[in-house]
Amino acid sequence: MDKKIPWHEPRFGKEEKRLVSEVLDSRFVSEGEKSQMLVGCLKEYLRVNYIVLTVSGTASIFLALKADKLIRALDYFEVIVPDLAPVAVANAVRWAGGEPILADVNIESLCLDLESAKSKTTPHTKAIILVHTLGRNALNGDFKEFASENGLTLIEDSAGALGSKHNGQFLGTFGKMGCFSLQAQKIISAGQGGFIATEDSTYFRMLSRLKDQGKIIDERDYPIEGYNLEFNDVSAAIGLAQIRGIEKRKHLLINQWRQYHRALGDLPQVEFPKVQINSGEVPLYINAFFERRDELMQRLSMKNIGWMDFWPLTHRKPFYSKQGGDERFPNACYIADNALWLPNGPTVTSDDIKSVCKTLHDFYLEERGEGGI
Repeated sequence: MDKKIPWHEPRFGKEEKRLVSEVLDSRFVSEGEKSQMLVGCLKEYLRVNYIVLTVSGTASIFLALKADKLIRALDYFEVIVPDLAPVAVANAVRWAGGEPILADVNIESLCLDLESAKSKTTPHTKAIILVHTLGRNALNGDFKEFASENGLTLIEDSAGALGSKHNGQFLGTFGKMGCFSLQAQKIISAGQGGFIATEDSTYFRMLSRLKDQGKIIDERDYPIEGYNLEFNDVSAAIGLAQIRGIEKRKHLLINQWRQYHRALGDLPQVEFPKVQINSGEVPLYINAFFERRDELMQRLSMKNIGWMDFWPLTHRKPFYSKQGGDERFPNACYIADNALWLPNGPTVTSDDIKSVCKTLHDFYLEERGEGGI
């Protein structure tokens, strides 16, 4: 049996265990001191004035939309979202009382396509969610100008882009609010959780109230209806240890991306989408387009190599199918049907990557009757 090579797993060490033990010993495991320490670290790292912790990346998108709805006194509202994204993005829009409107993506960036977004914009459109797909910059195409000209709140889904930059500024800090995830397969993990970054004090106050049953900060008054979406200090302790090592993790992910490119660059059956490393993008996962992808997935499984295909497209879900068939989203369909994520992350070694690349070489050279590398 070949050694099992995981697709993407978190790694926790002595510092995570030490900080979690401090929380357990204190017997205060709700959102408290460690959570505030994590807030401070995130504010300093992203260079923003306000951070709001919450239970998940999905909850962060929901809270951002709900805050926008209340502050702007919206009734019925539509939100442009990319079809190629976790279904959580569209679900969060509905959870907040809006209607997600699906748009196609750019074939090179894998992020929301500006012309498709424009074609889906109506007088009911009040916000747009840019998903920085796997660390890629979704701002290309003058989205900020488009949002401003049309009175749209720009929300960045930076769940997979913590640490990525554009023009020296962190993704997730360009729009009204940036939403992040601390789920297990992100660059840093707290097991579960998420947070929102903003520079707007009005939105910060509303977000803080909404996540804590509508309560005014530091008072026992509940002027609006809210939710129980608070964080906790056990997760915060893990996140604290992880954020302190984020630069090493970024370096690791970039080096793994480069190793794959060097090893597979001579295979015409493999095409890597662009990642602008020199512009500050950090590739969270290793994704590429593969000829005979489904056969390749079977071979990888046989060799005990982990993999993951792309997110199932939102328009293919029965509850969003009324927005059109595959012909309405050609780029998203091509990506979802031909791309694959290969093993990487903190538990995957350089030798593991060599084994994965040898398997790919052997697989594609077989069809030409040649030996492997």
